[in-house]
Amino acid sequence: MMHRNFLRICGVLLALSATAPLQAQENPELRQAVDRFMGGYTDKLKTHFGGKTRVEYSVGSLDSRQTVPHCPAPLKVEARETSQTTTYLNLQVSCGEAGNWSLYVPIELRIYRPVVVAVKPLTQGATIAADDVRLSEANISQIAGQYISDLDDVIGKDVKRGIASGSPVLSPQLVPPMLVRRGEAVVISAASNVVGVKVSGIALTDGRLGEQIRFKNLSSNRIVQAKIVASGQAEVPM
Repeated sequence: MMHRNFLRICGVLLALSATAPLQAQENPELRQAVDRFMGGYTDKLKTHFGGKTRVEYSVGSLDSRQTVPHCPAPLKVEARETSQTTTYLNLQVSCGEAGNWSLYVPIELRIYRPVVVAVKPLTQGATIAADDVRLSEANISQIAGQYISDLDDVIGKDVKRGIASGSPVLSPQLVPPMLVRRGEAVVISAASNVVGVKVSGIALTDGRLGEQIRFKNLSSNRIVQAKIVASGQAEVPM
């Protein structure tokens, strides 16, 4: 008789322990729900940033005093911060059944991408050559500025501000190359769907690729504004 009572008590205790609230940090249902959500979220980040993107995340500490009752339905997880470049997320995990509880789970994100870095110190005014830079994986959430992920967007440009060896190359640190110097002869072209004209001119100022500067038309001696399109070439918009 005593043996049967002991077994009955053990059964009741086991049943209670299966539904008793667990500490949030140790709750396997909570962690599984978070991991399922983050699996989809990290896939979206990889699609947004493109190939060779790698995403890591870690779950922050929860209040050790906080308990989570068992939820008979699948837990619902939503991101309260959905910026694709954020370093942190706040996930709201909630149970719509039996108690309607919810809590917030902090997530730290690390997004890694290949970015252009300097392989040696690059001084102001230098023109970047192919062996001056390389691609290196970096945590882009820790880069303060507009990083560059294509070597072709860097090679041939001039350094506006000095860049330390091993540092990411940022867009504001670069300027287009100087293609025209004051006093140089250039070919100025103007074209439309009907007619095209080319004349010789002299640059009145220095100019970089894409800039509009003043030229003297040697045929008419008039001053014109033209856009630099290549070394020794400029175009007048029609």
